[in-house]
Order: sequence, then structure tokens, then C-alpha cells
Amino acid sequence: MPTRSTSLLSASSGAAPADEATRIRLACAYIADASHGWRPECHGVDVRSLTAFELFHSRPVQALRYLNVLAYMAIALCETPGWCITAKGTLAAECAADSGSLEAHHTFGFTPLSPLAGGALEACCVLLFVLQLGLKARFMGRHRFARSAPAVLQLLLLTVAAADLAVWCSSVSWRRTPLSRPLRPLFIVFAHRKLLSTFYAVVRMLPAVLELLLLISGLLAFSALISFVLFGPWEPPLAAFASYGSSFYSSFLLLTTTNFPDVALRPYRSSRATVLYFVVFQLTLVFVGLALMLALLYRAYERHMKSEAAVLSANRRRALRAAFALLVHDWQSAGAVDALSAEALPLSRFAPLLARLRPDLSAWQIGVIFEALDARKRGFLDPAEFDAVLCALHVRFESAPPIRAIRAHRLRLRARAMLRDLRVTLALDALVLLNVALITWEGSLAAPPATNASTPAFEPGSGEELAHAHYRTGPAAGGWGDGFRDAAPRRERVSCATQLAVQLPFTLLWSGETCVKLWAFSRGTLLSVVLRGWNLFDAALSASGIVLMLTVLVRRCDPVAGVPQALRALLLLRLLRLLRLLALSPRFRLLLEAVRATARATLHFLWLLFIVLFFFAAVGLEVFGGKWFEGAVCLEGSSYSRLGYHALNFNDLPSALVTCWVLTNGNNFNVFMGAAYACAPHAAATAFFGSFYVAVFFLVTNLLTSFILQSVVTTFDAADARATGSAWTGAASELSAAPWQAEEADLSVAERFARACEERLSAEGSQDSVTVRSDQADGYAALVGAFGGAGAERPRGGAGCDVSRSACRSEAAAAQAQTVLRQYTSG
Repeated sequence: MPTRSTSLLSASSGAAPADEATRIRLACAYIADASHGWRPECHGVDVRSLTAFELFHSRPVQALRYLNVLAYMAIALCETPGWCITAKGTLAAECAADSGSLEAHHTFGFTPLSPLAGGALEACCVLLFVLQLGLKARFMGRHRFARSAPAVLQLLLLTVAAADLAVWCSSVSWRRTPLSRPLRPLFIVFAHRKLLSTFYAVVRMLPAVLELLLLISGLLAFSALISFVLFGPWEPPLAAFASYGSSFYSSFLLLTTTNFPDVALRPYRSSRATVLYFVVFQLTLVFVGLALMLALLYRAYERHMKSEAAVLSANRRRALRAAFALLVHDWQSAGAVDALSAEALPLSRFAPLLARLRPDLSAWQIGVIFEALDARKRGFLDPAEFDAVLCALHVRFESAPPIRAIRAHRLRLRARAMLRDLRVTLALDALVLLNVALITWEGSLAAPPATNASTPAFEPGSGEELAHAHYRTGPAAGGWGDGFRDAAPRRERVSCATQLAVQLPFTLLWSGETCVKLWAFSRGTLLSVVLRGWNLFDAALSASGIVLMLTVLVRRCDPVAGVPQALRALLLLRLLRLLRLLALSPRFRLLLEAVRATARATLHFLWLLFIVLFFFAAVGLEVFGGKWFEGAVCLEGSSYSRLGYHALNFNDLPSALVTCWVLTNGNNFNVFMGAAYACAPHAAATAFFGSFYVAVFFLVTNLLTSFILQSVVTTFDAADARATGSAWTGAASELSAAPWQAEEADLSVAERFARACEERLSAEGSQDSVTVRSDQADGYAALVGAFGGAGAERPRGGAGCDVSRSACRSEAAAAQAQTVLRQYTSG
């Protein structure tokens, strides 16, 4: 009769390799799958597939993949715009460097690459993408690769990019097709699995909101018809409602809510009764329609995240079971154990696995970890105990120093105690306030005398400085009067010695504090563990402060370069350290916990926002490129030209990105739409701005709001449950039957694991210590913590580990209600 482990192995990826070394490598690959929540069936089991898998996920290859994506995106920022290339492949006359036309087009200022150089660099990047995809196809296998939707889509994307380069290199057309640049952000999506998952989530949510989008579009078209019928026949005619097209345009501006008075004011001035129409419009489409959109997106996003949490948990369980089956397979088949111990992993089989995963561990440290995992002290691990091997990957041992270094070790311990002392923290925070006060005093000395907060910013020497009405009005009438600025006292510039006396001591102080922290806490610990949170913030500010201080000394406090101002602004950022004092408040700690829970997902959504902006910037470059500039005939008399918006254009990709970012604020949306209607076909302008509004304001922004809302609700619900003690007490009591002590029920598995290791070390009389850090990779904890439920399975019997947040619970706790599951995993 086949054992359960053998069936799990056969269900995962095929028969076990005969070679023991290959089985260990394959088990390591399965544990890597489990740590990321990947399916264990995504790669082959032969030696060549394992070699390709290890090479593809090695740090150098991963760095090369990310650098290649970064270079591919950076090329687009420096490429010559498509509207500058003629059909013969030559540079247009208005784009020549000596023509001065680019200044009128207000490009970003980057020196554009020649078409040949840009095409050659892009070809190199595409070639690297092809090699990476080929390596991925090698370890996945032909059939798995063909059934993988991301792999097939990436192959199609590379085919489009290669075909675009081929057309450009041939004599068919010397101009690039309009498909290459807008599709480039998809390479960012395929470079990261979690970002790809987020992108798929957005795609899957579209059917859920498509009906509401159609309803809002229909109501918008209907309201445009009503407004055309109501306001079109008026005398004098209203330009905003003179035709159905203009009425639809005005109704869309009303939907954006940013230029509401521009549309509604003139009808309201003619008849006060028109306010009823605009009130009904706002209530129906803006307040109710947009709120329904948020609710639908929140519901769709919650369902997606629940299903993804269940899938990640199931993948993790299958991968760990497959790794366990590989390790015990040969031992079972040799008949070395009886039937009752068919799922037992001894130290002799566990040690080679951990030695390959953690080559920095010695033999006795592996033995200590094995004893810590063996919760029942039976001399072997069962599958549930083996699940905690993910926590073992992040165990750091700090050994006692040799005799010759014992004095330095004592100083290091004293430095740690001093840095953790609340009095030292408060003293440093007081010095931060003193630094801020001195910088403010120095800035008040260096600033010119202020005459009035409403002084307009005129160019010096332009002849307009005294043309403002306030200058022409006497003081008795409320103005400043002629000669007021000459009568005001003038302040001398602060000397360089004074600036250094204010800034240098504090820069040295903060740099010294950072060095002491690194020296005190980094022995036996990776810097990536020490430089986290506020430590990383302090170290970054200290390093930047030293660089800026050296620059100030070299330039001798030259204010034109802006370096002294940047140094003062950098020192002012230290004021954010005072936020740590707010952590004394329990509610603020909960808020920080919610912020930390949303940090990684927020980063993914920011990448998604960048992808959307890059896509629309590239499309806008193709549609509006070279058409918005000073002196353009189509812009004469437009609000765009009258307000001087020429710097916000689509004449090159960096400028287009800035323009799209300005459009995300929604302010003066009508100015850009008016310029688009004046210089481009109406259909193209309508499609561009309509789809931009839907993508940014309806989808991306509401998705980010949905995730933040879910994280905040989950965090505060867990806190309320712990405060009342009802649900939390039940979960804790269920854990009392687990191998771990009941009084440790509120500890994370990382803390429990560290305590178990320290108990083993103390029993052996060792002076070493052990630390366990939680792994935040890929946001797995945020998924299971926020959406854990019956579908998010946990290890059975004993303690198990959710690697991203090191949350732990037993089989009995997994059967609790949904609220208990959420608060306990988030704890």
C-alpha cells in the first residue's frame, strides 16, 4: 500500500529522483516554492530543469532581470519622439538641435538618443528578455510553458517588440509602430510575480464593474441629452450646451467635479431654477454612482484576495508535503522504519537539506534547529513540524566572542542598552527639536524681508515688479505704497561659518548615532536585518547628510547651487523621528500596524499606477506629440495657451508622464481636453481622456482605497477582539492543548522558535544566542492575515509558521470563526 507521503509526491511533480543529491536539490526547490506560495508543479524534476530553476532564481540573474527592465524603460525616456522622425528615417527640421524649435515645444530637457542608438539598445534588452524566457521555458518544460498564461503572454509581447524592431530595421518603414512604447510597462508586470497577480486581479475585476460603467455611461449620455434640450435653445446661446457633443463634453466635466462652476455658473446666473438639474446630476452620478463603483471594486477585490490567500496556502502546503515526501521516500522504501513511523524525518535526512538551504550554519546549529522543530521530542519530525522549516531559514545565531574580544562585546552590550533606554531616546528627540529651531532661525536670517503674503512672483528686472495694484496704492488705502520695499530693512546673507556651525555638529551627531547602532547590533547579524524601519531611515538620512555636507564644504556654501538648502531640508526630515513618541498611544500603534500591513500592497499599486501613467503617456505621445507648443495655430485663444500651460505637453515621454500625473489630480481637466479637441481628432481626444479617467479614478484609485480599507478594518477588528477578550480568549484556550505552552499563545512563531532554541542552548550550557526575523517577502502574510479563513489552511498538529509575518496557530485555532482567524493571524 503506498504511503501518504508517496501519494503526495506523485501528485506534485512526478516520481522521486533516484540520486540522493538530486532529491535534496528538488526538496530545496519545493521549499523555495513554499516560501513564495508558488505551485510545486511549475518546474521539472530532472537535473537540467533544477539547474535552470536555480540559475533563474539566483540573485545575479534576478538583479540582471530587474536591471534589464529598468534599462528598457529608461530607453523610452531618452528616445527621439516619433513625431520627430520623418517617413524616410531622417530627423524633422523642427527637431534639429540648432533650430530652437524644441525650446518652444518645452521638452523635458533630456538629450535624446539618436534613432540608431535607441534601436540598438532596445534590441539588446529584447535579446536579454528572450534569453530569460528561454531559461524559464527550460525549467518549466514545453507542456507546462504552453499551459502557463503569463509565459505565453510574455512570449507574445516579445514577438510584438521584435516585430516592431524588424519593421523599423527594414525598408518598409523607418518610423516605429505606435505599439512598442505603450506595451513596454507590461515588462514590469511580468518581472514580478506579485505585481503580475495584482495586474490579473484588476483584469478579473473588470467584469464586476462593467455593468456599472455601462450604466454610468448611459446616464451620462442621457444627462447630456437633457441638458442639450434644456439649455440649448437659450438666448443668448450657451456655448457649453450649443450641440449634443458640447453637452456631452460639459456633462463629463461635471462628472469630474473639478470644474463644476465653469459649467454650471452661466446657466445658474440666467436662471436660479437650473440648480435643481445640477443637484440631481451630482447626487445621481457623483455621490451615488462613484460610491457604488467603490463598493463593487471593494467586494471584487476582497473576493479575489480571499481566493488568492487560499491558493497561496494550498500551494505552500503541497510544496512542503512534496519536499517532505522526497526526504523520507528512500528511507521508507528501504524498510528502515515501521508503518507507524512512515511520516518521520530524522536528523540524518534533515541536516543535508538545511545545510544546502543555509550553508552558513554549522552542524551543531543544525542540530539545535532540529531539536527546536521537534516539539514532541520524539527524535524525528512529522509533516506538521516540518512546516516550520520556513522559519528555520531565518534563524541567526550570535555566538559568544572569544576571550580577546570580550571587552568589546561588553561595550557592545552596553551600547545596546543605552540605545534602547527611553531617556536616551527622549534626549535625542530634544536635540532634533533644537536642530529644527536653529535651522528655522538661520532661515529667517537668510530670507529676504517679506512685504505681504500675496506678493506676486515676478521675474527680477522685468519691469513688472512695481506694476502690481498694491504698489500703486498708497498705504492709507490698504496698499504698500511706492518705495515700501526700499524702506524695508534689508538683511545680510548668513556667513558660511554660521551655516556650518549650525549644521555640522548635528550632522556629525546623527552620523555617529547611526555608526553606533550598526556597531552595536550588527555583530553576527546581516545588515539587512539591522537596517529596517527607523534604523534604515536614520542611516539613509545620515549618509545623505554627509554627502551634502562635503558638497557644501567644496562649494563654500554657494546658495546658487541649492546644496545648503537641501542640507537644511534633509536635517528637517529628522523631525519625523518624533512620530515614534506617538507609538506610546495604543490607538496610534494600531494605526502604524495598519500602515505596515498596507505598505507592500501599496507599493504594488504604485507600480500599477506608474504602468497606467506610462501607457497613457506613450499613447498621448503618439496622438498629441508635436502639437502642443508655443505659437501653435490650433491653440490660439484657448485656455491652455492663455494660462501658459505649454510646459505640460506630450512632446516627449518625460513631459507626457508629468502631464499625466497632473491629470491624476483632476484639476483643470477641461483645459487639457480643450487643447486636445483643438489640435487632434475629437474621437481620439474623447477616447484618450475618457479611458484615462476611468482607468485612474474609477479603477486604480478605488482599488488602493479598497485595500487600505480592508487592512484598517482587519487591524482594528483584531484589536477590538483582543480588548474584549471574547474571541481572543477562545483561540488562546484552544492552543493550550498544543505542544507549545499556553502562556505563549500570544507569541508569534518566530518568538516561540527563538525561545525553544535558547532553551536548547541553555540546557547544553552554551553562551550563544539566537534571533529569528520574520520574512516580509511577497506579502504572503498580508494576504493570509487579512483574509485568512477556512480556505487558508494551516499545518495540522503543533505550531506552524506563516513565513511572511510569522503568525502561528494550531489545528484547533484554524477551526475558529472568521473573526478569530483574522485577528489571530494578524497578531
